[in-house]
Amino acid sequence: MTAREGRPRLSKPEATAAVKAALDLRLAAPACLAWAAAWVALGLPAGVAAGLGIALGATCVASFLGARRIRRGRWRALAVLALSTGVAAMAVFGVAVRTGLADASPVAEAADRSATVDVILDVRVAARAIGGQGTEGGSRLLVEGVARLVDSSNPPSTTGRATWALAFLSTDKLPENLTPHVSPAHMLPAGTTLDITARAQVAEPGDRARALLTVQQIHRVLPPSGWRAKTASLKARLAERASLLPPDEAGLIPGLSVGDTSQVPPSLAEAMKRSSLTHLTAVSGTHLGILVGAVLALGALARWPRWVKVAAGAAAIIGLTLVVGPTPSVQRSAVMGAITLLALARGSVRSALGALGCAACLLLVIDPQLARSYGFALSCAATAGIVVLGPRLAKGLIDKGIPRRIAQASAIPIAAQAACAPILVLFVPQISLAGLPANILAAPAVPFVTLPGLIAAALGPVSPQAAGVALAAARPGAAWIARVARSASTLPAATISWPSNPGGALLLAALLLLLALGVVRLARSRVAGRRAAVAVLTVLGVGVVAATPLGSAALSSVHKAAVPSDWVAAVCDVGQGTGVAIRAGPATAILVDAGPDNGAMARCLSALGVRRIDTAILTHLHADHSGGLPEASRGRTPGLLLTPISCGLPAEERRIARLHAKTAALHGTQGRWTGSVAGVDIEVWPSRLDVACAHQPSESAVNDASLAVHAQFGPDGLGLWILGDLEQGGQRSLSARLKSEPTLAHQGGAVVVAHHGSSRQDPGFASVLGPTLAVMSSGQGNSYGHPARSAIVQYRDLGAHILRTDECGTVVLTRSGAARCLRL
Repeated sequence: MTAREGRPRLSKPEATAAVKAALDLRLAAPACLAWAAAWVALGLPAGVAAGLGIALGATCVASFLGARRIRRGRWRALAVLALSTGVAAMAVFGVAVRTGLADASPVAEAADRSATVDVILDVRVAARAIGGQGTEGGSRLLVEGVARLVDSSNPPSTTGRATWALAFLSTDKLPENLTPHVSPAHMLPAGTTLDITARAQVAEPGDRARALLTVQQIHRVLPPSGWRAKTASLKARLAERASLLPPDEAGLIPGLSVGDTSQVPPSLAEAMKRSSLTHLTAVSGTHLGILVGAVLALGALARWPRWVKVAAGAAAIIGLTLVVGPTPSVQRSAVMGAITLLALARGSVRSALGALGCAACLLLVIDPQLARSYGFALSCAATAGIVVLGPRLAKGLIDKGIPRRIAQASAIPIAAQAACAPILVLFVPQISLAGLPANILAAPAVPFVTLPGLIAAALGPVSPQAAGVALAAARPGAAWIARVARSASTLPAATISWPSNPGGALLLAALLLLLALGVVRLARSRVAGRRAAVAVLTVLGVGVVAATPLGSAALSSVHKAAVPSDWVAAVCDVGQGTGVAIRAGPATAILVDAGPDNGAMARCLSALGVRRIDTAILTHLHADHSGGLPEASRGRTPGLLLTPISCGLPAEERRIARLHAKTAALHGTQGRWTGSVAGVDIEVWPSRLDVACAHQPSESAVNDASLAVHAQFGPDGLGLWILGDLEQGGQRSLSARLKSEPTLAHQGGAVVVAHHGSSRQDPGFASVLGPTLAVMSSGQGNSYGHPARSAIVQYRDLGAHILRTDECGTVVLTRSGAARCLRL
């Protein structure tokens, strides 16, 4: 019997499946090699990247010629190698060309010199708020687009090649006619043209942007035109109608339907991040699948011809892509959808993994910058996990007696999260334990928000009444998702810290692989059915508990052991902001600032076991110190609220005044306020600048009007200074007052360094305080450069131990003066 005769013959379906599997594997190799090669090339100079592309191209040619000559053996392997190196060479050459052109552009040359230039910026990604305030009090925005330098000719014109740039600007610099819009994304949508004067700086190597532009003046703002104007109008009208709904629903409906997250409340955004639900508002394959699936289902119901269904599906893909914008996840899902529709038009078997590999290859050749896009990596990983692991996991659960719908609903988020987790820890140093049950509970509601939201957006220009009905239909689903996110995120064990580096990612991947092998082993055992049922029901049970307030309260004792029993103060990790809890009883605290409106302060208080706020003190009314007070006060209403309200911003004054009727406004003419609660002596020192910021205060004036707070824990115990955002003038003023009253100098102890450790520190003031511990409250990766190296060196030279919330999390102090870093 010959070798050919000894091979078992495959039936036609089996042969088709085998070919499909082989195709999938052959497309996976080119995608992976192209991805790795482009990632490396993005960090290289243009000439070196071109050399790498030549080497890959030579390998491609050699492999192809070798595959043609070899008739037996491993010619298929050489063919795959030729295809892989060919795709990688094209991606790397694309990097070399883009890098060379960007380096040669006038804007890039200006960035190398840190020069101030006039620039025309074509906005490609809608503006988004990035927190903080501009030089004159406006909110800070980030705009991404293509920049061209303006020459000095008369009339002026653009010169040289364009380059990708990121522009930072403040809303106070925008024309007045732009301010009434719903959000920054609608003030400056994609397609807007900005004529600006900006200071150019060099971006990080490997970034898409070649230059960072700090906008100093805006000369003209030209709105979008053509199809971009129409899509911007659709999104703005949807957001405007949704803004009449409760805040959570107003943010989620545009987010789940057209990817507009501009109205999602910061606290809900943080809750979705902690419960791994952020992907729901990042329009991707799920949303595109819902839309195209609904179109194809409608076509099947109406018995459309195949070509009509394919055309309708293609129109849906194009329409959603234009409205949402070409984000990495949308690009990936759109190309995959187009490939799948092409297969449907030809009547061939669809291969999701093959479509993913083909889409990745095409996109990496067209835009090699995607190789360093976390969004693109997460989108591909989630799709691969769902395609490879999802069906197998669902089948295993169904075979063991789990109802089909429960099995499928559980399998998809499990597979997607398992594939994405090793990537997520690279930029978020934590693992969400609440993510799995939260996704299982939230996923069924997504179609009931996405489809009505899209219908509302489409019908808005035609029939506002019908659009209102569609929005009403989307409300229950949006409210449910928000409830799940908020409840799951409040669990003290919702997240655990994890190393945010390649080693941590590899470790997590290895653990997930071992877990998968264990699940497979369990599925093959005789008792696997009962165990699998118990496992799924347990996951769902935890999710249900997370979605109820009683369940969250019942689990509030989890991880309490991590908080020292003798803690006296905690500088909470609230991101870019400040929030301090001072213990004033077994479950009572004095609150000094509350961080931004991201829910972090409320979670910190819950983890510390604080159920009541005796007194709340706001050092000043900037949002990164006062924004989190309403949520932190929910259920813990303070008995007294102290604030320099006469020096605040008008909008903040009104918000604070509505929060609590018993509010005391302190300013320089009133001396200092003192109080004592449960053995803790509190002194509040108003600033000298109460008159300077009476009407329209500048940012610096409001900062220097900050209250300074001193807490003393017993006569011989720890002392703690909390300095708000005092700048050098305020620090010198307070220093003089402390020197004039030697008994009140309060030297030693701990200090929460002023203004998040900015460079604006007065050396004499730091010497007067003489702390042994300096805590700098700043957000990880913040755009202000806080804390400044000069501030760190200044306090370190005084002998103080330095702790930073962006590096170690919440800093908890004990009565003995010991400090401990916790991830609460």
